[in-house]
Amino acid sequence: MLVLNPSVLQVIDYVLFGAGIGLTLYLGVALLRSPARRDPLAGYELPERGPGLEGLLLALGAFFLVNVVIAQAAQALGLKDAFDDIGSDGWHRLHTARGIGELVTAGVIAVLLWKSGALRTRGVGLARGVLVAVTAVLVLTPTLLLQLRMGEVIHRWVYPETDPPMHVVLDALDQSAWGPAGVAQLMIGAVVIAPLLEELFFRGVLLHTCWQVSGSRWLAIIVSGCLFGLVHVSQAQDVIPLATMGILLGYVRVRTGALWPCILAHALFNLRTMTLAILAPELLESA
Repeated sequence: MLVLNPSVLQVIDYVLFGAGIGLTLYLGVALLRSPARRDPLAGYELPERGPGLEGLLLALGAFFLVNVVIAQAAQALGLKDAFDDIGSDGWHRLHTARGIGELVTAGVIAVLLWKSGALRTRGVGLARGVLVAVTAVLVLTPTLLLQLRMGEVIHRWVYPETDPPMHVVLDALDQSAWGPAGVAQLMIGAVVIAPLLEELFFRGVLLHTCWQVSGSRWLAIIVSGCLFGLVHVSQAQDVIPLATMGILLGYVRVRTGALWPCILAHALFNLRTMTLAILAPELLESA
């Protein structure tokens, strides 16, 4: 793996970290002084039309179908054990197939949301949407890092003989049989495919369906955000940080009325992690 002297990246990351802390404090004080402090989402609604429970079931069915097809293909090609051989040639082939399947699934969900009217926005401009996404990333960075470190401490306390499990993508970077091509594949998956699919489903279909069923914006945001964290339970220390991320992005979704700022914020957050993992992995471990 390419390793870069971390000093420059470390300075940049510290600046972003400090900016995130300052921005979080500023927004917190501004909210406390605002007349809307009792309910910052008062007056903000999602489109009345949406995918509903049928759309949610269709999206889940697409997820299930993709996984079944990949599992069957792996069985037919004799690659069923490649799922556990992280970074191997077979693992990368399956990861490629999974990525294609996830793009198809994202396309199905996008069409579903578009046809149901759930992607209607309140005219969020490009500049404002980008500003919201960057703000969300700056707020998330120190908040999630603190929660992650707390989760790792708890994990080591409960399981003193084992280290907290690493995300499979970060693990594959250390032992990719595809070299630079493997790094590029993992980067595309983490920065493009995962944010697109996960935001379309969690902040698109699931949040909207929870809102339609419960009638509560906050309940929909919290439920969809917590479920986002729970699907990453294979890295138990990540559940609370990612649930927090899901809740904040759900807030962005309702507040802006648009889904693309959530996708952009998710992509930028993953880009920071992947950049550190590729260019200065020791910085990521000590961040």
